[in-house]
Amino acid sequence: MIKKLSKPKENELVICTVKDILSNSAWCEILEYPEYKGLINANEIPSVYDIKEVLKVGKRYVAKILKIDEEKKIIELSIKKVKDFEEKAKWEEFKKEQRAIKIFELLGKKYNKSLDEIFDEIGNKILEKYGSLYDFISKALENEEYLEEIPKKYRNDFEEIIESLKKRKKVKISFILTAQSFKKRIDEIKSILNKLESICDVKYLGAGKYLLVKFSENPKKDEKNIVKNLEKLKNEFEIFNYEKVEKM
Repeated sequence: MIKKLSKPKENELVICTVKDILSNSAWCEILEYPEYKGLINANEIPSVYDIKEVLKVGKRYVAKILKIDEEKKIIELSIKKVKDFEEKAKWEEFKKEQRAIKIFELLGKKYNKSLDEIFDEIGNKILEKYGSLYDFISKALENEEYLEEIPKKYRNDFEEIIESLKKRKKVKISFILTAQSFKKRIDEIKSILNKLESICDVKYLGAGKYLLVKFSENPKKDEKNIVKNLEKLKNEFEIFNYEKVEKM
């Protein structure tokens, strides 16, 4: 995720990484606003359990901005106030921006420039004008006129990169996740299921079954990542099991 050029706003959704967990609060790094520290109080997590049972150091969460202290550079955050559809949409936005960032990273490598250097020259101007790298690239794929935003010395290579990525064949990876009845720790389980949506699409099929789907350009790596997360879920909650769907 690239640092936003604008100031943070109340009720805005952000991605935060937990850095330290105390008895009644947690300190986070905010991906969009790294110059601020994020603070999540225990009453802003989506369960009544101990904060250390819900939040994990190093994990990323979608949070809502409650209050901004400009003087101390602290942003108070809430996970509890994030609705399911908001969390899903934010993770989808995050995945799209990560793919867009990769394109600029590839462009930089062609010219022996770091990602920061490419952003100083191109990326930040595009973000300021369009608000999203992914949206800009989508427009450029549909209309070549948008490529004029890219300096001439980079334009041909940039176009070549986005066209090559567009043509890459994607492989479908599918899993069925099955859960027995779960009444205990339901908020925590629901939160973990929502987090799966950051790496694949999750659809509830009914009768405790979920369909997990990922269209991947790197199927071995992505399948390994999905299995790793499913194994964690299975080990922590014995009610879960999963199987790979070979053909659908």
